[in-house]
Amino acid sequence: MIYKISCGGGSIKGSIALPASKSISNRLLMINALSGDLVNINRLSEADDTITMKALLESKSKALDVRDAGTVMRFLTAYLATIPGEYSLAGTERMHERPIGILVDALRQLGAQIEYSGTEGFPPLKIIGGVLHGGELVIDGSVSSQFISALLLISPVISGPLSIEFSGKISSRPYILMTLKLLESLGINSKWKDNKIKIRPGKLTETSIDVEADWSAASYWYSMVALAKSADITLQGLTAQSIQGDSIVASIFGMLGVRTEFNESGAKLTKSGEVVDEFGFDFTDCPDLAPAIIVTSAALGVPGLFTGIESLKIKESDRINSLQKELGKIGVELDRISDRAIRTRINAMPVNSALSFETYKDHRLAMSLAPLCLLHENIEIDNPEVTSKSYPDFWDDLRSVGIEVAPSS
Repeated sequence: MIYKISCGGGSIKGSIALPASKSISNRLLMINALSGDLVNINRLSEADDTITMKALLESKSKALDVRDAGTVMRFLTAYLATIPGEYSLAGTERMHERPIGILVDALRQLGAQIEYSGTEGFPPLKIIGGVLHGGELVIDGSVSSQFISALLLISPVISGPLSIEFSGKISSRPYILMTLKLLESLGINSKWKDNKIKIRPGKLTETSIDVEADWSAASYWYSMVALAKSADITLQGLTAQSIQGDSIVASIFGMLGVRTEFNESGAKLTKSGEVVDEFGFDFTDCPDLAPAIIVTSAALGVPGLFTGIESLKIKESDRINSLQKELGKIGVELDRISDRAIRTRINAMPVNSALSFETYKDHRLAMSLAPLCLLHENIEIDNPEVTSKSYPDFWDDLRSVGIEVAPSS
């Protein structure tokens, strides 16, 4: 399927009920499963990843397919290692290209029995679940914070204290903090000092938790406001006090001309008219925000230097390669400086030309490219249904603010 997207007047206005955070939802689902249904989860995400997570946690099957859900693959690897039985865990072809060796090695040190069914260090996996013991782990924290969160989430049910020491730089630190805060809300305390986390097993307590609106999803609306001629968008349910690290998006887009005002309804976004001449940011703590911000700064004609992007190559697509190809269509060159840094160079940009964008089966690429309809008439987005992975109502929400979205004939 291909969608044709346009916004003739370049102006948008409306109030958007953002999806619930799938990051919080997936963690709560795993904690709930380990606790024996002690967590009452209000406003669970309806994203494909969360639906998959819930279905597999409730499944009686021994052969589990996570499809393209990276979080589910990593969390279930740890979860199944604690559940008696023999399981196979697989996914899509792309999932089998995404590394998991760091997590498997760590779980083996805690007593897990896990074998690779294909290429060493990658899914699919064969897991024989049982009792795991505590221990002291040293882990490279630069690859994926989800490896760390997976280990922390099973800490309440292993037989002994767990210590995780990080070697090198820590990627997506706020997501680890989110995991620790959710565990703390259920009675599991931890201590993070310098580069080491210590956490003890314990009894999870019954609680009720409301899932926050998703700040990652908000980034695409910030992009639309930045590129629109005029904008008045309210994002319902967002607050300045959030356990999501991606809430930093409000501050980042302040440099790209978007003003954020919090009120009882949520966050009101309008144009400030103040855009920096050059832009730079380190995405180590918030890599999921990188595509939307890189596309926005490029579309505004603002050259940028972006660091902390090394994890982008192991996402749903290699997002650096994908962005290189797609931004080239609007006259922007994306140069790799190193494995963790890229620079954008702005050339002559085609005005109001018809553009067709590939999404590479990557939900964040599709949603990051869609706002370009505010600058270019009749853009086309291939495979638009991929947005259901994290934001099922994305296209309907675009229609609600005056953007035309229709299948291409």
